Amino acid sequence: MSRARSPLAGRDSALRRALTPARPPPSIVLVVTPMAAMGCSLITGLPAHIDLDPHIVCEEGGCACVAGFDDCDAIPDNGCEIELDRASEHCGSCGHDCRGGDCVEGRCGPAQLASTVASDIAFRGSAILVAGAYETASAGLSPFLRVPQAESDPPVADPLGFAGRSGFSVFDGSIATYAVVSSLDGDGWSLLRIPAGGGAGGEVWSDSVFVGGWIPGVTAGYVYTVDTEFYSVCRASIAEPGAPLDCVNSPPFLSAAGGHRAYWSNSNDILSWDDASPEPEVAVPAEDLGQVEGMAVHGERLFYLERFGPCGEDPLCERLFMVPVPGGTPVQIATIPLEKEPLLGFPPALGADDTHVYVATGQTRGSLWRAPIGEVASEPEEIATKCYVANARILLDEEAIYWTDGSGIHRLTKPEK
Repeated sequence: MSRARSPLAGRDSALRRALTPARPPPSIVLVVTPMAAMGCSLITGLPAHIDLDPHIVCEEGGCACVAGFDDCDAIPDNGCEIELDRASEHCGSCGHDCRGGDCVEGRCGPAQLASTVASDIAFRGSAILVAGAYETASAGLSPFLRVPQAESDPPVADPLGFAGRSGFSVFDGSIATYAVVSSLDGDGWSLLRIPAGGGAGGEVWSDSVFVGGWIPGVTAGYVYTVDTEFYSVCRASIAEPGAPLDCVNSPPFLSAAGGHRAYWSNSNDILSWDDASPEPEVAVPAEDLGQVEGMAVHGERLFYLERFGPCGEDPLCERLFMVPVPGGTPVQIATIPLEKEPLLGFPPALGADDTHVYVATGQTRGSLWRAPIGEVASEPEEIATKCYVANARILLDEEAIYWTDGSGIHRLTKPEK
């Protein structure tokens, strides 16, 4: 979002040059003190009280905000009014909004959107669609909920038309939302397609066919599901809603999909299934793998975590790898430290965008990390703490990171580049 430039905003050389007269009048002597910027009103034409603002400094014949402050409202008369280390709407820089999270030392903290504990989340319009929400410990799985982006708005039931059917997994594709819901007879799960424009119901690909279903992702041609009880990976053609599922028998312990391929770990290899291929193939062989802990796909890139032994002072760590192109050689891009073993059954959650990979460690008080894409063996950055047993999905948009864990649904404004 663009904003008007203030004569006081920033300290860059271009701004100083704009404010510095070609020949400063010899009668003006600029004196820098800790408490005042005497003479700025004469140079900028602003009211005289600007000279008493302790957050303005005069240097090299120009005036600017001291480090840590800025004129974010573009109203020069009130000086450098924002403390960037603490202002949640201007955290670290003007316009960097924490959107409900606290700003501490110029870094945004997470905002809790809801206390609902869920099995899966997806985008749906401007809200978060929640599947498998546990409202209370004894209530069990609920129908879908919509969590508005405004923190003050409570979750509401989403009118998807699945009356009496619980939701377990959900994924938002480019033209539709896909969901795994309980079958009508209550024995098993169904895969359904919800039009992007909303509305009740949806075309059914399967009903009572698979017992436990998870949607690892959607590719250009298919929506993929995994069945961890019957050890199968299935896909449904996006172009042919209602067509029979295409399935292969393979134990999918961890999975992800995107671009034109689905990937999963079968406890030995990482397998891939190309949209154009009738059968899966080995993407990363067992001899090149350790214990795979998590997986994500962005575009045609595969990212995965591999459990490793002690790393310096850390008792455990996980190595983050990227396969840059299908069939390419894995490249280690970061090492994520762990304080203790992840909880059994709660693998780390991964997500990726064009510039970074995000990892939420599967621990009772885990952390959210990010590592830059394209840098080999880079130093990861811890961007949030107390991520309580993250779900296996991280959502990303241009501005924020979203995840669900044992304490609710959370959003964190992305750190500045």
